[in-house]
Amino acid sequence: GFSGLTPRTIAISVLTFIYFLSIFGNFLVIVVIILKPQLHVPMYIYIGTLAVIDLANSSILIPKMLSVLLLGSPVVPYAACVLQIQKGKYKCYLIKNVASKIRNIILKPYNACRRTYREVLLQMKINQFIQ
Repeated sequence: GFSGLTPRTIAISVLTFIYFLSIFGNFLVIVVIILKPQLHVPMYIYIGTLAVIDLANSSILIPKMLSVLLLGSPVVPYAACVLQIQKGKYKCYLIKNVASKIRNIILKPYNACRRTYREVLLQMKINQFIQ
């Protein structure tokens, strides 16, 4: 049976499963948004951007956890920490921006409908450089 399983082996198996599931799910979201022209609206651009950030987070964090479990090297480079902090800031900015857009749509539906797709993209690019 499963008598040879250790907690370490179970942790490695679970992390590997989560990693592949996360990569597949985020990649699927990105591909669907790119392939479907109906989804080329600001809300799905935000969702796609969050999927890219989550894909990057998963590609950095889970392999590092697996290397700690497999190799026993708990050292995390300084550059990886800084990168995680910067991605966290960008993710918070995106969530704040989505929340403010939803608030504007609820409070001023006419004004929200008048804005074009290009205006929203331009605002996203400008806000990205300001941050």
